[in-house]
Amino acid sequence: MILTDKFEISKKEYLSVIFKRLFQKQWYIFIGLWLFAFLFLLEDNLDAFQVFIIVFSIAYPILTAFSYWRFANAKENKIIFIEREHEIHEDKLISRMSNGSESSIQLDTFVKAFELNNVYLLYINKTNSIYFPKRVFKTTNDELWFRENFYLKVKNKK
Repeated sequence: MILTDKFEISKKEYLSVIFKRLFQKQWYIFIGLWLFAFLFLLEDNLDAFQVFIIVFSIAYPILTAFSYWRFANAKENKIIFIEREHEIHEDKLISRMSNGSESSIQLDTFVKAFELNNVYLLYINKTNSIYFPKRVFKTTNDELWFRENFYLKVKNKK
């Protein structure tokens, strides 16, 4: 069992993780749209469809970014930014928040796991995840224990 340091996530940090995951999942859509727009811009006479693709290629990433920004800054999501700490066992995760609430999630409840440069994400369903900044582990041995005994079990789950 390990206990993390108390931590809270800033809106900027949360938005950064959301954008990284978005780009990991949809990079080919953005690149494809920009490629079509670039190819259409090289032509002399544009028809209505080509103009639509050019406008859509510019608007889609901007509107997507705006919708994620709104989500990260919504008042309804303030629980994401509350200070918390995690107690990690081999078979469960216990989260304690500064507002007094506590939750326990069994290891087999998690459906998938991802690692970014400075964060672990453990998903409890398709869209909701538990956020673990790597900075919250008290020692490198704690992080290694978490990685081997919890994270990899979720990641390698079939």
